[in-house]
Amino acid sequence: LLQSMDEETHDRPVYTRSLNHYSVVIPAVDIRRYQPLIAYQRDGQFLSIRDLGPLYLIYPLDDYPELHQQVFYNRSIWQLSEIHVE
Repeated sequence: LLQSMDEETHDRPVYTRSLNHYSVVIPAVDIRRYQPLIAYQRDGQFLSIRDLGPLYLIYPLDDYPELHQQVFYNRSIWQLSEIHVE
């Protein structure tokens, strides 16, 4: 998603918000280093709101042991409804 944006946005944080108005800022360094995923399907099935969908931003926890910290769990956001780069 961010690769399709212009160069100026690559160092800016990403502001996210969920359907229940939970919001979190994803630092640009996290995006470059860890490349968090925005999931919309699980096992070939679209995520419903009941199943944490329609979108779920999640860090690749299995690939980076250092992500097993509360700060990264807090930055994972389900029922994602808005993404802003300012």
